[in-house]
Amino acid sequence: PAEIVQVGDEVMVRIVRIDGVNHRLGLSMREIGDDDDAISSELYDDLLGQSAQ
Repeated sequence: PAEIVQVGDEVMVRIVRIDGVNHRLGLSMREIGDDDDAISSELYDDLLGQSAQ
């Protein structure tokens, strides 16, 4: 992900998974119009939790 975005960048993402137990979000940067069956398998760590640390 560091090759794609940098700290402070503003990006549009889709929430593809919410893991309340581990306090993590699965995020996808694919366009909203993409086929839901083709959602990226690359899921990013809970960005909100990292930015709050």
